[in-house]
Amino acid sequence: MPTKKDKSNGTYYYLFQKNGKRYKGRGFPTRAAASAAERERRQKLETGSRLLSEVFLEKMADYKLKGQNQTAAKMEQMWRCRISPYLEDQVITEYTAGDIEQLQSRLKAAGHSPNSLNEVKTRLGVIFNFAILHGYCDRNPCQRVTKVKHTRKPKAFWTEDDYRRAMLVKESQKNLATVALIFWTGIRRGEARGLEWQDFSREQKTITIRCHVVEDGGHAILPGRKNSSGDMTVPIDDELVSVLSDLQDQERKLRGYTDYWYITGYKRQMASQNRTGKILDRIHKKDSTVPRITAHGLRHSHVSWLFNNTNLTPQQIAHRIGDTVEVVLAVYAHLYDDTDQIIVDAINTHKAK
Repeated sequence: MPTKKDKSNGTYYYLFQKNGKRYKGRGFPTRAAASAAERERRQKLETGSRLLSEVFLEKMADYKLKGQNQTAAKMEQMWRCRISPYLEDQVITEYTAGDIEQLQSRLKAAGHSPNSLNEVKTRLGVIFNFAILHGYCDRNPCQRVTKVKHTRKPKAFWTEDDYRRAMLVKESQKNLATVALIFWTGIRRGEARGLEWQDFSREQKTITIRCHVVEDGGHAILPGRKNSSGDMTVPIDDELVSVLSDLQDQERKLRGYTDYWYITGYKRQMASQNRTGKILDRIHKKDSTVPRITAHGLRHSHVSWLFNNTNLTPQQIAHRIGDTVEVVLAVYAHLYDDTDQIIVDAINTHKAK
C-alpha cells in the first residue's frame, strides 16, 4: 500500500504485508523518506538474515530518526562497553537463550553488578524485538532468560541522635535548614529544590509542594510531586516551623526579598542538584561520628523515624512521602528491626478493612 500521513503527529508511515505478516514503519518526516524506508525494508526481507551488529545499527538509526538521541547514546555506550566485547556477532536468527546467559556470566566474571546484567538483557531484548518487527527473526531469546537476582544493600540513614549532632556542626543557617527540611518531611531532593517561600506557611505549619525538579541535560521543572501532578500540602512539626521561620526572617532583611525566592537556593537561583549531598559530606568531614549519607538518605531517615516513633500505617507513611505502599514495604522496611512483624501487621490491617 502507499505511504500515508499520520494525522496525530504529522509524520508519515508505511504498511505492507509479506508471507502473511504485516510490516510497518512510522515516524518519518516526509513521504519520500517513508517510501525509501519501505523499499529498503522490502529489499532486506528478500536478502535473508542479518547480523546482530547490523540490526543494532538500524535500531540506532531508528532512534535518531525519531529524535531519541539520549536513548541512542545510552544504547550505543552499552553496546560498546558491555555487549560487543562479550558477545560474538552472528546471524540474529542463530542466538539462543544460552548465548544471552553466557553473556551475563562473562559480564559477572568481569565485575558487573546484577543490575548491569539485567539492563544488558533488557537492551538486547529491544534489539531483538526490533528485528522481529522487521522480519529478521521470529523470536526473542532474551524473553527466555530469567532476571538476575541480587541482594539489596541496606540504605544508609540517620537516627535522630545523628541528626542532632549534625545540627551542631558549623554550617550556614540555610544549609542546616535544608538538611532539617528533608529530614523532618522526607520530601525528595527535587521537591526541596523547587520550594519557594510562598510555599511555606508558619501559621498553618505546612509546606506545599507545587513542583519538582528533574535533570535531563539541564534541569526541568515539572508540576506536583514525582508521582502526581497536583499540589500537595505537607504538615510540618513545630521545630521545623521554627527553623524555617528563622531563616525566612533573615532573608527578609536582604535587599529585594520576595516570597518567590527559593528556600534551599540563593534568592531566585535554584540550588544545584548535588548541593545537599555536598552539605552532608562536609558535615561528615567536620564530625566523623555523623554517618556519611546521601540526600536521598535523609528521606530514608525520615521514614525510619516514622516507623520507629509513631503508630502510622505504611499507607499513611506512603501518603506523606508521596510514594506507594509497595515501595514503602519493599524499600524502607529494612530500616527497622521488626520488619516481618510490621509487614504482617500491615497485611492484617488491610484484610480487616
